[in-house]
Amino acid sequence: MNAKSDKIYPVTCRVSVPHYHPGTQEYCGGYTKKRDLAQKDHWVANEKKFVPELGMEFPVVMPPRSYACTEVTVTAWHKVKKGEPFVFNEGPIQIKLRHFHCDAATAEKMGLKNGDLVSIEKKTGLRPGRLDNVQIRVDTWSVPEVHLDTDEANALLIEDGERIELIVPRAPSE
Repeated sequence: MNAKSDKIYPVTCRVSVPHYHPGTQEYCGGYTKKRDLAQKDHWVANEKKFVPELGMEFPVVMPPRSYACTEVTVTAWHKVKKGEPFVFNEGPIQIKLRHFHCDAATAEKMGLKNGDLVSIEKKTGLRPGRLDNVQIRVDTWSVPEVHLDTDEANALLIEDGERIELIVPRAPSE
C-alpha cells in the first residue's frame, strides 16, 4: 500500500477471547445475559460451555449462529490440536481471521465491500505496529469496529476499546 494514497479512519478495536457460539439447531434457551456486546443484539451469557474436543470451558456468545462453533486463538489451537492444520472461519473449532465489522453505509463511505482486505495500525506505545489482511464484514446489524483475538491484540499491546487506524488503500485510478 502506498501511504500517500491510503485513506485512514480512526476506529475502535475490540479484543475477542476464545468463546463458543451455540448453533440454532442445538439452542433451546437457558442462557442468561451477563453483558451486552457492542454489536447489535450480541451478548455474553453467564453460563459457559464445556467443549469436550478441547477439554475446556468457553464463554457463550449469543445469538445462536447457523451452526455451533468454538472460536480459538492460534496459541490455543497449538495447545489442543498439536500439529493439526489451522482451520480459519469455518467448522466446529476455528480461528477467526481478524476483521472489521461495519454496516453498509459505513462500508460505502469508506469505499469498501464485504470480503475486501485492509490494514490496521497502532502508532503509539511500546509495541506500535501494523497488521494486514483485515477482512471486511458488512452486516445489517454491525457497529463499525475491528475485532482481533487476544494473540493479535497482545502482539501490539492493544487494549479492548482502544482506538487504532484502519488503512484503506485507494483505488489505482484515484
